[in-house]
Order: sequence, then structure tokens, then C-alpha cells
Amino acid sequence: MKFSGPGLFGKVACGFAGIFLPPFYGKVPLAAFGKHGYFSPSATIHHSDLKLGQKIFVGDNVMIYEDNGGGSIDIGSGVHIHRHATIQTGEKGTVTIGDGTGIQPRCQLSA
Repeated sequence: MKFSGPGLFGKVACGFAGIFLPPFYGKVPLAAFGKHGYFSPSATIHHSDLKLGQKIFVGDNVMIYEDNGGGSIDIGSGVHIHRHATIQTGEKGTVTIGDGTGIQPRCQLSA
């Protein structure tokens, strides 16, 4: 988990760390072991202005993306974003998620 993070290498590290753990909530404890937390290999993160706190959990099939001219996304420390959630910014829109927040499955945040 030392190498965890939102990039390809970080997602591969998270995939190996969680290979024998049960899906969904079973992988949440892995977020505490790395500075960046746990990012599922199936998560899609495509954003140019993404600010991340520490020990974040990003579950399976989470999508974080930016439309043309989208504003920033600021995710606080200890945030859990569970499977199939979507966070999206459009023109000049911004999203701020405070420390310790839980985003439940299939939620969509758009700005």
C-alpha cells in the first residue's frame, strides 16, 4: 500500500493488496495503510484539477471526471466513495467533499 494512489501504478498496487479480500466494504480498511488510501483498479479518474486528502477509499467502478471547462474537485482526508458513484464537474463547477464524508453506492455529484 506504500505505492497506492490514483495513477495506473497505484491502482495496480491496490489491486494486489486487495486480491484476497471480499468485495465492497471488505477493502475499506486498506485505505488506512497508505498515505493516499485505496483506489480500486476499476475506478476511472479523469480530472485535471483533483485535490486529494489522505487515506481515501475509492471503490469499484467509481467515476471522477471533468467535462470541458470543469472546475476543481477537492476530496478531504478519510473520505469513502463507494462503488458506482460518479463525481463530475462541468463548466466552472466545483465539488468539495469534507473530511470523513461517505458517498454511498450509485450516488452522483455534479457541479
